[in-house]
Amino acid sequence: MIKRLLLKNFQTHTELDLKFEPGINCIVGPSDKGKSAIFRALTWVTSNKPRGNAHIREGETSCEVRLLVDGHTISRQRTKSKNTYHLDKKEFKAFGTETPDEIKDLLKLDEVNFQSQHDAPFWLCNSPGEVAKKLNAVVDLEIIDQVLSTISSESTSAKRKLGDNNERLEASLVRVDELKNVPSLNTDLKRVEEFSQKKESLSESIEELGVSIWNYKRLDKKAKQKSEYNTGGVVVCRLGEACLETFSYCNKLAAQIEELEQLEVIKDPPSLEQLDLLVDKNLKAAMKVTEFKELLKKLSTCRKDLDDSKQELANAKVRYATVIGEDCPLCGNPITYGIHNY
Repeated sequence: MIKRLLLKNFQTHTELDLKFEPGINCIVGPSDKGKSAIFRALTWVTSNKPRGNAHIREGETSCEVRLLVDGHTISRQRTKSKNTYHLDKKEFKAFGTETPDEIKDLLKLDEVNFQSQHDAPFWLCNSPGEVAKKLNAVVDLEIIDQVLSTISSESTSAKRKLGDNNERLEASLVRVDELKNVPSLNTDLKRVEEFSQKKESLSESIEELGVSIWNYKRLDKKAKQKSEYNTGGVVVCRLGEACLETFSYCNKLAAQIEELEQLEVIKDPPSLEQLDLLVDKNLKAAMKVTEFKELLKKLSTCRKDLDDSKQELANAKVRYATVIGEDCPLCGNPITYGIHNY
């Protein structure tokens, strides 16, 4: 219930304070004294009409209407740049052309509750459709129409979804019939996966085999080279033995010459040509000894390399046999290893 109305600078009123009693309240007074302004102040607060700021008293920059309702204070303020509602200490801005919902709920008033002196008789001049529309708005009959419309819309949507689901169900049944052989295909797929795993394992083995074959060929080539070195070493040893024999012969010859020099009389001294020949042989023997020493060093190095190569070759044979096994992974026949021992 509205218990009090306060106006400030609203149309003809500078300040006005009205208190209402329970029941019917009548406002009586001469014309042009502000009775209609009071009516417009109430409609301005309850329905946010009229718009604009024409109701501000002439010469003033703002106006205010305040209502005391059920222990709450509703205030409506308007300036040339500001338009606000207040409910107790809460302020409302940017509410557009509507009244804030909290204030509507507190006042429980609408346009249908107001009848001015210039309005046509209440609903008597309206068409049946307009009266029905206003009755619907009063008792919320529009909710029934909205519910029926919603039910119709949802029913149509449900029928459409049901039709779509039936189509998907039929398509799914056809698909199920097409996939009835999936269990056997699953078994085949498992076998294919097993073969794929074996293929990957075999590919890895073949790759390791290729590496082993390459290592074997490299070691075999190296072993052949070492064998050639070994043959060369034998030749060198033989040449060395011949050089040693020549050197020993030269030493003996020098010793004999020294013995001959110690003799007082040499009956048949060697000729100069023979001596030159002996000296030349001695020089050649010394050169062969030097070459022999160098060949001995090379031979020692070759023997060491040969031993290392034999060890590498043996290790390669073991790896080769481990990777290949006794049977060929491609044809399944037994493998005969053609690896020579050096």
